[in-house]
Amino acid sequence: MVLNIVISLFGIVANGLIIAAYLRDPPLRRIQNTIFLFLAITDISATAFAQPVFVVAILRKLLGDEDCLLWSLSSNLMMLFVFQSLVTIVILSLQTFVSLAYPYQYLQIITKRRLKMAVAFSWGLVITATIALEIHPHIKVNLYFTVCIVTLTIITVVFTWIWTYRLVARHRKAIKTTKTASTHEVVSKTKLLRSTITALAVVSSLLGCYFFGVCFILFGILLKTLGITRDTHLILSNATITLMYLNSFLNPCLVFWRSSDFREAVKNMFN
Repeated sequence: MVLNIVISLFGIVANGLIIAAYLRDPPLRRIQNTIFLFLAITDISATAFAQPVFVVAILRKLLGDEDCLLWSLSSNLMMLFVFQSLVTIVILSLQTFVSLAYPYQYLQIITKRRLKMAVAFSWGLVITATIALEIHPHIKVNLYFTVCIVTLTIITVVFTWIWTYRLVARHRKAIKTTKTASTHEVVSKTKLLRSTITALAVVSSLLGCYFFGVCFILFGILLKTLGITRDTHLILSNATITLMYLNSFLNPCLVFWRSSDFREAVKNMFN
């Protein structure tokens, strides 16, 4: 409970800084950074709304006043933001792939308007899926459906980045062989590669944090069969949820670590 409070507070601050820096600094509003804005909005929503509900649900359980409605709300909010984070990561991965595969047509293929439409559509789809899962009476069917969606998303992201890795190697070779006279092109390619590595760090963070959640769901029934106690199962479940929420705090930290532009924008905000 204490760990979730800390993650929630720092997550709100870190994601808030990402959003504020993007909105206040015009040079940051490049198409490559726009997806980081949408990811920060998803993450700050998770840490500001879903995680506090989860903490209150745990607190009430510790006080002996368990509220099933509160746990249901916490579960639905977590599912909503988990699904949306996964969809945003897919969009981020595809955007990065297109930027490397078609560097000269990139701005014509992916515009801010199209990106906003894709994110808005994904929110509508995720909200609809979350409501449908809540209405559906079969818990096991919903559970397996959720695992299938998460697994397919992870597989899609991994294969996309395998192809992206090949493109990264090609671009690095192009930078080394580019003549020194074409400084602007070298800088442009270097920034593109740096943005790609930032995206890879964010995707890796999500895969790492969500991997244990998927494994726990898949082997949860097996753990019960092996005679694991209810309290131990609850602890593992809460630890898994906490790890997923941790990703919402790690994402902005990785963006600040990899992007000097975001760091400079935040420094200018406080000067």
